[in-house]
Amino acid sequence: MTTSGSNAGPFAAQLLRSGSAAHAARAVEELLERHPEIGDLFGDHAFRRWQDNTAQRLQELAASVEMGEPEMFVTEIGWSRDAFEARGVPVDALRRSLEILALTLEESLPESAFAAVEPCLNRGIEACVASEKKERRIPADGTLGVLMLEYLEQAMRGDRVAAVTTIVQAFEKGTPVEDLYERVLLASEAEIGTMWHLGEVSISEEHMVTETARAVMGVLCYLSTGKKIPPEDRPTVTVAAVEGDRHDLGVRAVSDLFEIAGFRSVCLGASSPASDIAQAVEDYGARYVVLSAAMSVHVPSVTTTIRAIRERTPKARILVGGEAFRSSDQLPELVGADGFASSPREAVRLAKEWESA
Repeated sequence: MTTSGSNAGPFAAQLLRSGSAAHAARAVEELLERHPEIGDLFGDHAFRRWQDNTAQRLQELAASVEMGEPEMFVTEIGWSRDAFEARGVPVDALRRSLEILALTLEESLPESAFAAVEPCLNRGIEACVASEKKERRIPADGTLGVLMLEYLEQAMRGDRVAAVTTIVQAFEKGTPVEDLYERVLLASEAEIGTMWHLGEVSISEEHMVTETARAVMGVLCYLSTGKKIPPEDRPTVTVAAVEGDRHDLGVRAVSDLFEIAGFRSVCLGASSPASDIAQAVEDYGARYVVLSAAMSVHVPSVTTTIRAIRERTPKARILVGGEAFRSSDQLPELVGADGFASSPREAVRLAKEWESA
């Protein structure tokens, strides 16, 4: 079967996803046969762990190939490299696994499909050799840096009351609510997520900090809006994380800041199906939509969601955001969005500009 150049990427991505289990198994068998020392790193669980790792790489690769953006895959490999280094696993093992995967896919995929896959794979292999470490989010100094460290320490030790009190006191002393959301709550969430990724904290500690942030956000939003009677004709925005994306704290922050700014914000939360988001946009009469994608594997879902919205509500203005869109400046246009918001306050600012235009 042959495909045109414009269809090769989506066709190859479909083959990668549908055959991910088989591709991963073949690649791992070859990897452990050629490099038994890599299997020794994980003992009796080597095959299963490398198969899980390779299957995840295939999902990331499929998203990158479908969008035609190799840098998406490079970003994910950078994260994997950091995780390998933090856990004492030689990064060379990651490189060798990708090289074997490339050989397996070259043998398994049609020539046109592999031609679409190869550039992304090659960039990923290169990233194993030269990858920049992720920047830690905690500021070195300053009032907000000190505040975040105090809050994060309280949240990590499980003292939710103290953590809420710390943020509320800062709010009452005049710290802008946008700073509290972005430079304290979301920044500490990014830091605890990085710490978990690098094996420095447990998943339970990461979850505890996330749940504490939810509690704080609820209090902050109420303090900022609870005594106000909103106008009936305020513009509506629908905010959601696309299907498959279970990261909803950033979505919650965006929704709250829109509400605080005077919008009616309809927050659909995590992993919202495209058809349901489109239905909500229509039902609530939303003028603006903010869609979030945390990982590269979620970007194709953004494209699907935007198409569904356009069919029902073509005049709605759509913003995209989230870590997945930081790998390439071209992605917002490729998925069909009207703009990209690098932060919650940036999303509010852009919507206000559109509203006043």
